[in-house]
Amino acid sequence: MSLHILHHLQSMLQHESAQPLPLLHFLSHLSHLMLVLLLPPQDIFSMGCVIAELWLDGRAFFDLSRLLAYRRREYDPTAALAGVEPDMAELIMHMIQRSPGRYQVDRV
Repeated sequence: MSLHILHHLQSMLQHESAQPLPLLHFLSHLSHLMLVLLLPPQDIFSMGCVIAELWLDGRAFFDLSRLLAYRRREYDPTAALAGVEPDMAELIMHMIQRSPGRYQVDRV
């Protein structure tokens, strides 16, 4: 599927008239492709981050360096949830797990 999307993106960039695509036209196609690439587990991860920030009174749960370290298994965000109710912290940690295939995602 990724290869198909890359070919589609390449064909969009090679416009018939050999003129560069207008930026807005290109961005609209790119945003459509990004929506196609998003998976329900990514939405759950994002919602887990939003819920964490709500419980942390707006403090960032991840910054870029922590997020990348978490992805490499070099950062444990559990300490950042120290002031959060245990049941809610457990839910957040479940939502942001690195192996999203472990939970079932149903379409609404």
